[in-house]
Amino acid sequence: MTPERLVLCGGAAAPAESSKAPQFAAKPLALNLQGSGANVFLKITDISEAMIRNVPDALMDLVEIAVYVFAADQAAARGGADDDGSAWRRRFRFHIPIRCPELWSRREVTEALVDILSFLSDDDYAFTFSTLDHPPPLQLYFESVQNDFNAEEVVLFSGGLDSLAGAIQESLVDHRQVALISHTSGTKRTPQIAALARDIVQRAGPGRVRHVSVSTSKSGNVGREYTQRTRSFMYATLATTVASMLGHDRIRFFENGVTSLNLPIAPQLVGGRASRTTHPRSLHGLARLFSELLGRPFGVENPFIWKTKTDIVRLIKEQGCGALIARSVSCSRTMEATRLHTHCGRCSQCIDRRFATLAAELTDQEDPAEMYKVDLLTGERTFGENRTMAESFLRRAGQLRSIPEMDFFVEYPEATRVLRHVGLASDEAGRRIWELHRRHGEDVFAALAEGHRRHAREFQEGKLPDSCILVLSVPQRYRQAADDSASPTPCFRLEGEFWKISFENERTSLKDHVGLRSIARLLATPGRPWHSADLVAQHVGDPDRKRSVSAGKISDGEAIRQYKKRWHDIEAELRQATAAGDPHGQLELREEAEEIERHLKRITTVRGNPRSATNEDQKARQAVSAAIRRALRTISSKHPPLWRHLYKYLKTGLFCCYEPDPPIDWITE
Repeated sequence: MTPERLVLCGGAAAPAESSKAPQFAAKPLALNLQGSGANVFLKITDISEAMIRNVPDALMDLVEIAVYVFAADQAAARGGADDDGSAWRRRFRFHIPIRCPELWSRREVTEALVDILSFLSDDDYAFTFSTLDHPPPLQLYFESVQNDFNAEEVVLFSGGLDSLAGAIQESLVDHRQVALISHTSGTKRTPQIAALARDIVQRAGPGRVRHVSVSTSKSGNVGREYTQRTRSFMYATLATTVASMLGHDRIRFFENGVTSLNLPIAPQLVGGRASRTTHPRSLHGLARLFSELLGRPFGVENPFIWKTKTDIVRLIKEQGCGALIARSVSCSRTMEATRLHTHCGRCSQCIDRRFATLAAELTDQEDPAEMYKVDLLTGERTFGENRTMAESFLRRAGQLRSIPEMDFFVEYPEATRVLRHVGLASDEAGRRIWELHRRHGEDVFAALAEGHRRHAREFQEGKLPDSCILVLSVPQRYRQAADDSASPTPCFRLEGEFWKISFENERTSLKDHVGLRSIARLLATPGRPWHSADLVAQHVGDPDRKRSVSAGKISDGEAIRQYKKRWHDIEAELRQATAAGDPHGQLELREEAEEIERHLKRITTVRGNPRSATNEDQKARQAVSAAIRRALRTISSKHPPLWRHLYKYLKTGLFCCYEPDPPIDWITE
């Protein structure tokens, strides 16, 4: 089980048992919003004095809890895109002093808090609340102005296409007075969001729209994690606080239904790896928590739940606001943004946005192609996740536009968890969910068809990159490999001074290096353990190379004890998986147990003691491991799919071995 991360907030003391408890990971994370030790900061601007007086203590507690949770989310790293997923889910235990500990300790409130946070972030949470003896003054967070504003709706405004359309719908179509709530945790997008809000204020006319900006930040030494799945919780919390100040009982997110319902686009976007910001279950969970805290029904709505992205773009254009689209930002990789390229063109958000603007027939003035670092249709897609994302997006869109309704719910069972959260009978909800995704698929392929028409000559003349979306969208049976000499069999072969590499339909070449030679030897003999000294002997042409006298142990006793402890733990977990009727879990546990047994045999004697190594052995191990690591670093940038494969199946140490599952026959000579 993943160790817990203890988070001490607002000067809370660590529990006495935490220093000795093995369940806690690393040292406690200390977060503070006030005083000389403050390392987390919150500022809300453009709020009137009258509004500040309307903030109940329970909501101020909610704001501080949300900021602390968001800061901890940013500080505790998850696993990377290429890991096995074991580090993705984290476990947090928060100790937070607050104004209303009795309220927050009620079972209904705590369960609602944990439920919404767990669903949003795919993490585990536990909270201990105590009394905050000296609450900070509200002015610590609020920068007030003297004029009041009587908004009819409170709308979350991120500066993306969907929230832009929502602001236009509320203020220009429905003619309501609107408070737009924006949140930024950095400074890069703040000016863009503010400028876009000013455009809406100007178009709506005097006194119709108020932009309330909320910023949060933390000290640099707190840590950095970029997924930030709890950001939407803090975002909704701040909007709810403003709504309560204004005397309203609901807030509104605006996001298209395909993004909101969040069916998996690709294997890279499942579970907590995909955002659940406006998923109907998220909105239901937020409404449940806010209602419990306020003691009255409180709504969290998404009026765009039945619209596609293309529908939203058309709404903006029909209201004469097409020029604002170029000012909005949808890209998830904000750190890469430049003045010229505001969108990367590679992430799922960019792909979805650009398909929608093309399907809605926007002009290049309204959504300039040059904004995207990689052109949607003709840009080259590099190896690895970037290309896989585009291919998966296309594959899913093609399936959605033609899949029958009954097959849709078999293929995407995640859609069924939406049915009871959209306010419709199950049959009607199911039909509308299927129809929404069918229209999304039609929109994508309408944009593709127009793209093929516009670029027909380049296609015929072979000028388009093999990896661009227009080529990738052509059915496989119509495609012809650019290099007819390339073998479909995986290849890792030395030709002159370069290794020619082909794997998973991707090719590259790498300059000769001793680490690549070791990798080639292991690929040529899958399943065979190679002693590091034998690999060195192969490279220097001395198969009879001698090894010197003993120089210590291959593995120390503590490492062996840890392996044995894990083996016994697996036995207990296997019994549980068998009782639960979980065949996949049983298979994974048996495979892990077999791997531990094999490893123990390699590093221990018959009596279970550590095997002895020699000086020459240790030198060989260090040399071979270092050489293979250097080679893998090169492969990671030149051929990511192969790097992921080798990272999983190639083991180094005193004994090196390549054990792929399923087996692969490589061409190495």
